[in-house]
Order: sequence, then C-alpha cells, then structure tokens
Amino acid sequence: MGNTQSKFLYMKIPTRVKDYHGEELEGEWKTCNLYKPGFSTDGKDNFNVRFLIIDDNVYMKPINRVYMSEFETLFGFGMGCDGYDENKTIQVLSPDDYKNNFLM
Repeated sequence: MGNTQSKFLYMKIPTRVKDYHGEELEGEWKTCNLYKPGFSTDGKDNFNVRFLIIDDNVYMKPINRVYMSEFETLFGFGMGCDGYDENKTIQVLSPDDYKNNFLM
C-alpha cells in the first residue's frame, strides 16, 4: 500500500451549519473525524462523518448513528438520534475558513 493511503483527517466540530436541500452533490465523499474542542482525537468524544468540498463550501453527511449530543445537534437530529437520516446533508457556515482544515 505504501504512499497510496491518504492521511486521516481530524477536525474540530464546525460552529455553525445549515441543512442543504439543493441539487444532489457530485464528487468523492471522504471521511474525517470530528472532535469536541479541548478533547483528545482518540477518545470517545469524537465521531466520523463524510465530507465533500465544492468551491469554498464544505458539506457533511453522517456515516452512522452516534448517540452524542454534539452529533445530534450538528445534524439536527433529536435526542437519541430521533429523526436520523443517513442521507441528510449539511453545509458548514462557520468558521468561514473551515475548508482550510482539509487542505493537505
């Protein structure tokens, strides 16, 4: 495998997002790990999501249910992931330079 394996990304949870209801987004969705600021990236206080960058916009989708308030709030699911939808897409609004976290 050598150098063909991409680096796994660890990102802080974005501070502001909105639901995305536009046209279907095309591109290669990748995976990153979101963590709470001030917490370790290798602990139980993080979760994986899919992300896609188009122009200056970062979009995210859940990979699976995560029973954690930060995950539920980020995607707008209710307590206990009530209303979970694996196809839900959100767009990151803040911080403005969030996409820069993904530049390698």
